[in-house]
Amino acid sequence: MENQSETLKRLVEWFKRTTTQKCFRGVGSLTLAISTDIGLTRNENQDRSAILRTRNNKGEAIVVAVVCDGMGGMESGADCASKVIANFLNYCACSVHEPTDILLKNAVLKANEAIFSDYKGKGGTTLSALCIDSNGQIFGVNVGDSRIYSFDNGELIQISSDDTFAEQLKDTKGTFTGRNELLQHVGIGTDIEPHILSISISKDEDTRLLVTSDGVHFMDRRWISSIIKHAPDIAKAVTRLVELSKWCGGKDNATSIITSSYDRLIAFRDGSRIDVIEIWDSFSEFEIHASISRETKETGSYALPVSLDVEKSIISTKGKRKRPIKSQQQTEISVFSDRGMPNKPGRLPKENAQLDIQFGNSRGE
Repeated sequence: MENQSETLKRLVEWFKRTTTQKCFRGVGSLTLAISTDIGLTRNENQDRSAILRTRNNKGEAIVVAVVCDGMGGMESGADCASKVIANFLNYCACSVHEPTDILLKNAVLKANEAIFSDYKGKGGTTLSALCIDSNGQIFGVNVGDSRIYSFDNGELIQISSDDTFAEQLKDTKGTFTGRNELLQHVGIGTDIEPHILSISISKDEDTRLLVTSDGVHFMDRRWISSIIKHAPDIAKAVTRLVELSKWCGGKDNATSIITSSYDRLIAFRDGSRIDVIEIWDSFSEFEIHASISRETKETGSYALPVSLDVEKSIISTKGKRKRPIKSQQQTEISVFSDRGMPNKPGRLPKENAQLDIQFGNSRGE
């Protein structure tokens, strides 16, 4: 569908925008924290990470945290990571009604299909993600060697398994030591097998969940545990993790997302608004406001992000938001963007809903 391609294109462009070399932020009064750093040896940051929160018209809500690591040895790692995370989050936002394990699997398959179509297996990315749903259940999905951890009672426990020879073949004798080649990645094609994880964590206030790229978790697990344990808050923790990775050589891009306690995740999820899709990365954020159509109400899923053709944008300057131009027709859309040139104004068919995307800025230091 042309409209679907246009909407996804804009989401991809947002993830590909020019940013600073490093940045961190807390999300939801430090319910989650996210940080990324280019490192000391790479020419560009090919990691992409984000947090999504949304609720459909049936009241079903999800929070998703995802990290993608573009594969530098293949074609266009940053481009692949941007397209994968955009497709993955777009599917999640449009399919809140699906059981969470199925939702995550289908979102990966959708992203994999998009990248394979473009690169025929010659480009790809890892993907690790967490999702907490309306029932309070937490699921994860993993492809590649980005990772999901839990931190409980001072112990860091790896929940996901790397798609490498050593990990998958349980190489206890060290036969494959140093063999870090990936057995699969998002973009490999029909052979992909996403690993779906059902995650149970303690409701203790100090329990954390982490999603990291290998630029962070190459470090000794004891160091990571110590940083999380002694940091005054999770924003400091993610910042110190990427800084420590540079102290250890900074040979790769470093990205991490850390959650706060289970109860605060629940509270953050419950703060989601019907018809609003919120996405944060380390640098900025935006919201998509969607009017629900009659057909959408029957399924409980969003039709808007995959069906609207975004035709108008308004540029915000110096981090200040401008008011959207009001139209007499409810079918006109307004996009608040933190980059790029305005597109030519246009209007959508009357049967389509209204779209309002708002961008905000964070800071890096």
